[in-house]
Amino acid sequence: LTTIDLTYPQLVLGDKVMIKSFSGKLDLKIPPGTQPDTVFRLKDKGLPVFNHDSYGDLLVKVNLVVPKNVSSEEKELIQQLAMHESVPNKTRKGFFERLKEHLK
Repeated sequence: LTTIDLTYPQLVLGDKVMIKSFSGKLDLKIPPGTQPDTVFRLKDKGLPVFNHDSYGDLLVKVNLVVPKNVSSEEKELIQQLAMHESVPNKTRKGFFERLKEHLK
């Protein structure tokens, strides 16, 4: 299992990234709309299987990197993006709220 850090634009628009594996460097295609914590499975690209001539799978987990410091120009662009956001900000109900509704 390995983790790669990607930016918001890479996840939204998709990208092609290079990752290191035990057999060398590999290109991994990130499809548009990939969600954080997505795990890609690369068949036969992992560690060698003990007493076999085969290899295991390499799991690649995607991590979203959020910058700690942004310039004023970046902040303005992010605010403009937020105004055009198509996904509504919806809070999820917790376990006890759903249980309470279910028992009514």
